[in-house]
Amino acid sequence: MLTTDFTGIDAIERLVGKITEDAKGFTAKLRGFHGQGNGNGAASQSSELVKQGLAIAKTCGQLQALVTEPGHWVKDVARSYFPSVALSIVIELDIANRIEVGQRGTSLGQLANASGASRALIQRVMRQCTHQSIFQEVSPGMYFHNRHSLLLRDKNLSSWYHYLSEDVLRCATYLPETLRENNYRIGADDSKAAFCKAFQTELPHYEYFYKVDPKRGERFTRAMTSTHSGPLGALIETAYPFWELPAGSTVVDVGGGSGRLAIRLAKLQPHLYFVIQDHASVVEAGREAAVEDLRAPELEGRITWEAHDFFTAQPRKAAPVYMLSRILVDHGDESCVAIVRHVVAAMEAGTSRLLINDFVDPGKFGEDRHRGFDQQDMLMMCAFNVLSRSQTQWAALMRRVDEKLVRKRIWRADDGSAILEFELKK
Repeated sequence: MLTTDFTGIDAIERLVGKITEDAKGFTAKLRGFHGQGNGNGAASQSSELVKQGLAIAKTCGQLQALVTEPGHWVKDVARSYFPSVALSIVIELDIANRIEVGQRGTSLGQLANASGASRALIQRVMRQCTHQSIFQEVSPGMYFHNRHSLLLRDKNLSSWYHYLSEDVLRCATYLPETLRENNYRIGADDSKAAFCKAFQTELPHYEYFYKVDPKRGERFTRAMTSTHSGPLGALIETAYPFWELPAGSTVVDVGGGSGRLAIRLAKLQPHLYFVIQDHASVVEAGREAAVEDLRAPELEGRITWEAHDFFTAQPRKAAPVYMLSRILVDHGDESCVAIVRHVVAAMEAGTSRLLINDFVDPGKFGEDRHRGFDQQDMLMMCAFNVLSRSQTQWAALMRRVDEKLVRKRIWRADDGSAILEFELKK
């Protein structure tokens, strides 16, 4: 039964006009971008194009909501997990690397033979993917890559998508039950997160991955490597003035994972040295993965790897910069206080800087909010039993660490990613 509210006709026409006008501006900039090369101006324009593209897509979504019958709309939202399930299976079967890149494509039969999976299964998961414009089926059972599916050939990116579509989806399935048991309140104990119910463990997320399921932990490490090429990595690479630091200064990347962010920063800031700290297994895997990068003459002697648990005393004293990149977002307030206090105890008052490369709630509401930020917020709730923080909440958290820890500067992006710089007053 059609229940569309036709009082929205004016809104539909307004949105169509806006999409048309914005798309013209977007394509004009796109043509200019292709003629710029790869300089800093091109990088800046690329970022602007991404923002404009997202804005157009958001307006298209508003139009779609207006023209779709409400019952169909809500039903599609209720079963929107099916594409995620299909994507997880596609990654598990390594379909992206089994489909030939170029004009020849790969048949359903070839994919079944190469993967060992049934034709019926592959056909159905590929249908879900093509509905989402991931891969193309140009004739019955004949599949080609497109610009979206090609991303699945990157091991780090596919690990990130696999984590989201398998591990996080499993956690999300148990979130309603977990919340019911806690009277619909977010607890402070990460051992009571939906993650623990989903994986039948009392260990929190990181401990489980590194102690119980190291294979899943390795995938998570690769996934985190890919995230540093996104908004958080881009912001700290382009916004924070590392060039102000004296030559020879050391940046300690606490919980630096595979070291990809530190290595990229080292390439951009040749006057600095970097120490990458994390669990022993993570550091070892990161060092092995970075062998080719570390052969570069400009990095020789400038990258140090160090096994360190950030819940214990910080061994590097009086470093010019300590960096916590996407660490605190995964932890509740009590854990954050413990982590930062160990860093503060090592800082030199008036000299050392603490950089928190994380997220700050943008403070917007309704359709003006950034969808990706709010999805990230739900992920944190499912996996870690924590919520995003506002600027005021960050300030209160740092006061709990030490009253002498004061924020000097902040850099923020539209998507909620932010860099907060703190120093310790004398």
